[in-house]
Amino acid sequence: MIGRTGNRLVRRVLQTPLSDTQCGFKAFKGDAARRLFTLARIDGFGFDFEILFLAQKLGYRVRELPVTWHDDGDSRLNPLTAPLQALGELFQVRLNEARGLYDETPPADGAPSGDAPD
Repeated sequence: MIGRTGNRLVRRVLQTPLSDTQCGFKAFKGDAARRLFTLARIDGFGFDFEILFLAQKLGYRVRELPVTWHDDGDSRLNPLTAPLQALGELFQVRLNEARGLYDETPPADGAPSGDAPD
């Protein structure tokens, strides 16, 4: 999404209090990363807000920390198509949630979610 309008739309659709869902800086503990990325379905611009949505849904603590950002003037994003793709992926997150695609199911072998069997 581009700018403040896109950010407000993401916050409203995903019902998140986070002020910036598109920043590329994200850090995870190993177990949390495995759990979140196993459930993730979006492979595009929407990855950012999907991961944050999942983290909140699963009860992970999400903190926003300030970073110094230097804009890359050589960005290759198309300002016409990138926002449309992100908008579609934003609504795909809600559709995935409604379809239960983010619901965790325990492994058949009884191992805790995210752990490989011995």
